[in-house]
Amino acid sequence: MYWLIVERPQNWQFDKQNGFKSFGIPRTKTKMASEIKKGDKLIVYISGGVSCISDLRTVESDELVKQKGIG
Repeated sequence: MYWLIVERPQNWQFDKQNGFKSFGIPRTKTKMASEIKKGDKLIVYISGGVSCISDLRTVESDELVKQKGIG
């Protein structure tokens, strides 16, 4: 399955610095995120003035990890 993920530029930079091993979502999207499964594809769109599709990622784990937000 393919998913469109929208990130702010600073979140994308954070992902890049961490080898694209995770991505952040708002709490309001937790239910949607729980439907994303290993092997699914994430089409990443950068908002916030950049407005472009940046990359395609393959999900490597079904696990949801709660972390503190980066802002």
